Amino acid sequence: MWKIIFATTVLSLTLGCPARASYLDNDASRLNKGTVPNARLNNGGVSAINGVSCTLGSPCTVGNYVLCSSGAQHSTGSDITEDILATCAIPAGTLTANGCIVVDAIWNYTNSANNKVLKVHANTDAATDGTPYLSTVVTTSSQFHTNTKLCGANSISSQVGGAQAGTYSANSGTVPTSSITTSGSWDIVLTGQKTSSVETLTLDEYQVVVLPF
Repeated sequence: MWKIIFATTVLSLTLGCPARASYLDNDASRLNKGTVPNARLNNGGVSAINGVSCTLGSPCTVGNYVLCSSGAQHSTGSDITEDILATCAIPAGTLTANGCIVVDAIWNYTNSANNKVLKVHANTDAATDGTPYLSTVVTTSSQFHTNTKLCGANSISSQVGGAQAGTYSANSGTVPTSSITTSGSWDIVLTGQKTSSVETLTLDEYQVVVLPF
């Protein structure tokens, strides 16, 4: 008589292990987009996040992930005001004291000598009165790929970013700072403004990526 025996191998992971594993607690919404509360660790069991195991009573932090993303075009109106093109709500606790958030975006606009202003604000609400971590003027070109970064300045109530030009090249632009308490919720706001109402300015696509630490 033949006997077929199916065996299940359990892989045990420790914090920092580079191996990848599937979620043991499949309710992704309970992972809270950041540090996972002990009460949410599968009722005291073990959950794996990005290949790192989490056990009750031990810290566990999610790896880099995309919080907001859109490939839909968002355009300014036929006006010369600063128009909100996209908003990404940042949940409480997402940006840690030494973590970062990166906003990657592609814009297109009328090629002319008239100024077009591209901005990415960090704000306590979905409005345009926050700190601009990107504020750049474009004229005689038709597309711009911006990369905007803001990080905790070793504090959950202080942030610092790169030069507001939104590029990797050397420059002497203003280094933006803000004092948002990130233990609460806040917003990333992408806006566009023209000096000619008959021209166009469009946010083609964007992603907001969290780099927790």
